[in-house]
Amino acid sequence: MTNLTRWDPFGEMRTALDRLYEDGISRPWRLLGSEMEGTVPVEVSESDDSIQVKAQLPGVKPEDVNVTVSNGMLNIRAEHREDRDEKEKNYVRHEIRYGSMQRTIPLPSGVDVNRAEATFEDGILRLKLGKAEEMMPKRIPIAGTQGQQQISGGESQQRAA
Repeated sequence: MTNLTRWDPFGEMRTALDRLYEDGISRPWRLLGSEMEGTVPVEVSESDDSIQVKAQLPGVKPEDVNVTVSNGMLNIRAEHREDRDEKEKNYVRHEIRYGSMQRTIPLPSGVDVNRAEATFEDGILRLKLGKAEEMMPKRIPIAGTQGQQQISGGESQQRAA
């Protein structure tokens, strides 16, 4: 004799929603797949004389950060290391990410790497990449036409005052 079980479509949906809540809302990077797990969140802004980059690297020490510029690309690489004591614990919940992170950002042409500055404080890396002199905006003075008049033939002559 076989036992029959009544199919409950709402029970399956409830289980799926519980899984979505657990994996998606409490750890949203899991919904985006593995590409997001090792990325460094950044903010990039630009002024007349520089490009500013702010990168969030929580739990990372300054000596574990490597910043390079090559072929017009800014590469930020960092390692968040786990302490040996932490590995032996029996976790109930383990959401802090450890391991390597990296981000590559295309830079506009004309960045002068020799004028770059970097600071690291409270898990925030701040980069200031100076622009090459030729990339900075130049003000062009406009000569006034006050006191001149146009005569036929395209030549101008001073007005007699």
